[in-house]
Amino acid sequence: MTTPPPLTLLDGPRTAGLPDPAVKVPVNIAGRSFDAGNRTAAHLRWTLQRLAKKHPDARATIVKPCYVHIPPGEDDPSAGTHDGDGVLDLEFVGIAWLDAQKFMRKHGWAAWWRHTGDWAAEDKWHVHVVSLGCPAKVGGFVPGQVSDYHNHALGLKNQHAAGNDPTWHPKDISKTVFDYPRYQKKQAKKAAKAAAKAENHP
Repeated sequence: MTTPPPLTLLDGPRTAGLPDPAVKVPVNIAGRSFDAGNRTAAHLRWTLQRLAKKHPDARATIVKPCYVHIPPGEDDPSAGTHDGDGVLDLEFVGIAWLDAQKFMRKHGWAAWWRHTGDWAAEDKWHVHVVSLGCPAKVGGFVPGQVSDYHNHALGLKNQHAAGNDPTWHPKDISKTVFDYPRYQKKQAKKAAKAAAKAENHP
């Protein structure tokens, strides 16, 4: 049984924006209540909105959110990667698994369809995702998973060789990173427009 290292930060600059992107808050997304950083919650909401628009028949369910701590001594197939922010496991219906993985990668997530090893049983299949650029502390192994993603590797124990994940990756991963400040500005404009409309039509 592997003891995960302490929570840590991803490499790279911290994103700006208000509310503070790294602050942990209670959220309810896709029918699941859990804790997430403001940016992670916004990124997930935006992604699911895009999924509904691009793939109307597809549905995503959160099977393991972030900030899930498994007590020492208990088995954790995720090796502590969900202990902090920015990491979730999603189950998809109405869309092929590899298409779901590709969709998440296009929208700023390091993503892998897990369907081997501990997850070989079909009822355990899921897409493991990491919000690229997450500014809050993440599980200790998560920076290595993000590095594996950039190197087209599988992000699993003893499976870190560059190129061992031949599935589709964005040509420029940096261009997929979720723009939290831009998203917040758009949300503020929508709220202001809705408020003005309500005021003019009581």
